[in-house]
Amino acid sequence: MFIALLNCNANIYFANLQKYQNSTGNTNTNNDTMEKLRADLHTFASIRDWRPFHTPKNLAMALSVEVAELTEIFQWMKGEESHDVEDDIRKHIAEEVGDVMIYLTMLAEAFDLDPLICAKEKMKLNQKKYPAPEILE
Repeated sequence: MFIALLNCNANIYFANLQKYQNSTGNTNTNNDTMEKLRADLHTFASIRDWRPFHTPKNLAMALSVEVAELTEIFQWMKGEESHDVEDDIRKHIAEEVGDVMIYLTMLAEAFDLDPLICAKEKMKLNQKKYPAPEILE
């Protein structure tokens, strides 16, 4: 049952990813690295002289606001409705996910952390803390 649920959720994820990529024409999922994103964000903020305002406190607060804006999209949806949204809602979700990723990346950079490495390390801890159930045949 657990494995079937994981497979079902994975299928939904990949179907929605395919819909998003088709609707935006974005099929590039591997060429933009975290390092390039970090460099682009650094340049973007530097040429606007915004770096002095990007303290860890301010970045964490901005990240929290962007997560709240993402959450707001789903606020009154039923769980089932959140799997299959209209194209305009999907676009809004993509914009908010982008904002979350931007602030998360900048916050991680403030501490010389790579969010992908942090996530992988956290998954290792989670695997120990929440071991997969044994499959009975």
